[in-house]
Amino acid sequence: MTTAEPAGPHFGRSLPARAIFACAAALTATWLCASFWFPFGWDQGFFASVGDVIVRGGMPYRDGWEIKGPLTYYLFALAQWIFGRHMWSIRVFDLPLLIAGMALLGAAVARLTSRLVGWWAAMVFAFWVGSLTWFHAAQPDGWVANLVILAAAPLLAKKSPARQVVLSGTLIGLAALVKPLYLAFLAVPLVWIAAQPARRLGARLAQAASTVGAALVPPLLAAAWFAWRGALRDLIDVHLLYNIRVYSGGSSPVLGMAKSLLRYFLAAPVVFALPVIATGAYILWRSRSSAALPLLTWVAVAAACVAAQGKFYKYHWIPLFPPLVILGAVGFHALLAAMSGKTDAQPGKPRRLLCAAVLSLAAFAVLRLAIVPASAVAEWLQLITGRISSDRYYAAHTAGGFVAGDDMKAARYIRERTQPGDGVAVWGNNSLIGFLSGRANPTRFVYAMPLTEGGPRSPRDAYRQEYMHALRNHPPAYFVVGVPWGSLSREQILHSFPELEVLLQERYFKETRIGGLDLYRRQDARSLYIAK
Repeated sequence: MTTAEPAGPHFGRSLPARAIFACAAALTATWLCASFWFPFGWDQGFFASVGDVIVRGGMPYRDGWEIKGPLTYYLFALAQWIFGRHMWSIRVFDLPLLIAGMALLGAAVARLTSRLVGWWAAMVFAFWVGSLTWFHAAQPDGWVANLVILAAAPLLAKKSPARQVVLSGTLIGLAALVKPLYLAFLAVPLVWIAAQPARRLGARLAQAASTVGAALVPPLLAAAWFAWRGALRDLIDVHLLYNIRVYSGGSSPVLGMAKSLLRYFLAAPVVFALPVIATGAYILWRSRSSAALPLLTWVAVAAACVAAQGKFYKYHWIPLFPPLVILGAVGFHALLAAMSGKTDAQPGKPRRLLCAAVLSLAAFAVLRLAIVPASAVAEWLQLITGRISSDRYYAAHTAGGFVAGDDMKAARYIRERTQPGDGVAVWGNNSLIGFLSGRANPTRFVYAMPLTEGGPRSPRDAYRQEYMHALRNHPPAYFVVGVPWGSLSREQILHSFPELEVLLQERYFKETRIGGLDLYRRQDARSLYIAK
């Protein structure tokens, strides 16, 4: 399908415009490359630890307690199984999916505007993802965003094949294996089907049924797999019931959700792009309602999913990025055409000034998004050129009290002083230590949240009994007390769990401290370290 001509006579053709485009493309490519050196945040440490359980022959939820959907852990396990125990392994799956999402998003924008605007849209999407920092790279919600791009972007074409919606349903079914609520994205292909008046009602109903059926296949296959491995009940208890009853139990009421959504859209950098996004929605609605309807549905579903989770974490917003980028690109193209006189009427000076102001705000939003990826690239260049050491590079990766470099040092320390058959338990959000050390967790709890959160109605007390039973029967060589979950200090949390505190006092001694991590060694464990 041919693309539209560039909006204005000088857009993308002048030397400064070409130089800016070249810099943006170089930044995008370099950031994608630099991401292979990014460390895990604590979430990725959780996922990798459960993936390690799978590689060792266990099952998520039953043998590795974590609340995300099963697709997350099996991708981390596959990365470890193929490439080994590294933090870069998951990038081999993460980056191709991101690049595919960028390509499909850019192609969709190119069909609606021009090829050059499509290229820019793809890069802006990458900048937006990169702006969330290394801590939120390789997040399953990012995979969902790209899966939905692959499912929805082809539907924005003037003539999309009927079989596309079946593929869309399958991709959305895979997204539901991250979080069940992402099945709501089925509304996008269903709205597209409903907006095809040329087709008979019976044909549209059959198409809708096949789309829904395709979306149910991945969850049903996953349920069958867990049932066959005897872990279906654990999947239901942890992934579904715990999320509903405990983890999401403190979610904001409807008014609070609405305020949080509004706060996000009125904060930088989104607020600067709102005028151009609104313009794109208006232009597309008037010129291509068949594309506008599924695209606006995409926006509404993504925003509703963020609100439904009630946590409003940064990575929860990623599925909202693609449709906003598409709308912004359409608005940018239209405003640039209006300002340059490519429309039917010659614009007056006030109108040109208004268009210039809106476009400048959008450009400022893009510039803000590019700052974090540019900083990450600058740090990476210092590393690979030898200007800073690896320890210094990873020590600079901090977030919420979590220091990636500390976890990496602690993992090396434990690995050097233990045998492969020894265990290590981590209390806090630092399960990355266990994964990188290669030492098995004697319990199924990869972090402390289920053992500290929840009241009388939660399974916390039963989990604590299970946890203590596992520690007593299979005492780990090391017990690491790290960054606690929630607002309490590590001392307060240990005091609130007296059985664990007594166990540490009776059977362990504090051997060392690495950054904010306290490493306790079992008193009867023989040290392999010989001091020089």
